[in-house]
Amino acid sequence: MYSPKQSESLLVNELSVVRIPIVSRVGRIWVFVAVCVVLVGVGFGAGWVVRSPQSGAVTAVRAAVVVYATAEMRTVSVGLRAQGVVSDSEKLTVLGTGVTMGSGVDASKPGVEGSKPGGGQEPGGEKGPGGGAGVSGGGRAVVTRVGLGVGDAAVNGELLATVSDRPFFVLGMRIPPFRDLRRGDQGSDVKSLQVALGVSETGVVDSATLRAVQKLYARYGLVPPGGVGAGMYIAAGEILPVSVTPPPVVESVAGVGDVLGAGRPLAILRVGVPTIRFRATVASLSTVKQGALVKISGLKGRVVEGSVTSVSGFRGADSQQASLQPGYEVVVSFTEPPAADEFPTGQSVTVTDAATPPPSLAVPQVAIKQDASGPYVLKAPKDDSGHPGRVSVTVLAQSDGWVAIAAEGLVAGDRVQVQP
Repeated sequence: MYSPKQSESLLVNELSVVRIPIVSRVGRIWVFVAVCVVLVGVGFGAGWVVRSPQSGAVTAVRAAVVVYATAEMRTVSVGLRAQGVVSDSEKLTVLGTGVTMGSGVDASKPGVEGSKPGGGQEPGGEKGPGGGAGVSGGGRAVVTRVGLGVGDAAVNGELLATVSDRPFFVLGMRIPPFRDLRRGDQGSDVKSLQVALGVSETGVVDSATLRAVQKLYARYGLVPPGGVGAGMYIAAGEILPVSVTPPPVVESVAGVGDVLGAGRPLAILRVGVPTIRFRATVASLSTVKQGALVKISGLKGRVVEGSVTSVSGFRGADSQQASLQPGYEVVVSFTEPPAADEFPTGQSVTVTDAATPPPSLAVPQVAIKQDASGPYVLKAPKDDSGHPGRVSVTVLAQSDGWVAIAAEGLVAGDRVQVQP
């Protein structure tokens, strides 16, 4: 048994023993906290000093990279390129018993004003002393000879065909014959005939005129109306007056033995040259200049030359032709008349500039910058250590990502900034 004093002493000793581990545990906690703080600080500091490859890549991407391109001499074309359609030329329908002007005119309806040379006489006119009967009375108009085929040019002095053994001669006459002509007759139609025959333009049917007519018939083994004697005359109905330049082109012609009549003409001639029509938009109008030479490309790979004939004012949409959108109507003419089967009516063609512009100083489009002072480029310093220099430019043309410019202080081979 312990005395009271011994018991108290033992209690104090026990309490002392108990307090020692409590104080040690708290200290360890503080030590642990301090160590953690130090480690976090070290790690944070290391994060600023040591960068991972990934973070380095991100930093490199975010950094502004200056990219340069080289100015060069280059052809920058903003020329014409349009889709057009071949428009029909005027048609001359040769009935075999007369001529009818106008596209789509029914060949079985003679009597159109100005349609029949010589006042609508039948080939051969009245029956003359030489047996030049032509088609008269109840006779039928039968094709007995064909001189020109499809695609042939009906030039001055050619024989188109003979109908019931009477000819249809192609003559380039400004004034069509409006009567039969005999020796001594005078008038404007005589002068026009003399020009076509290549004789002196006297305005009077003289011996030279009659000899030229006789020679024309003899070339094809034919005899003029009235024979070759004093009764010879010039039958207006055997002359097919046409334009000289360009000559008509035969689009269709009847065959030997065909009987002409309702719905069956002797021939259809294409008078003049077909044209190309398209609409230019406001944006493309600057590429279309009246008189400019162009190339016309057809579906068969045929490429011919032409020129811009006219450019109209602004026109609205065409209700009859949906392909004609609002814009400026452009008409392009062929330089040389094409063959009938090369550029048929309604065919789609491509119209482009005939000439290629010369090379000019050009830079990529992304190099052109703009501010209140106008367009400019940033020229790279020679030693890559300085700052790019501003060079004002004048934009001449742009196409396919390049811009043709005029600039002082910039030559081919200089580098210009394109990014940023």
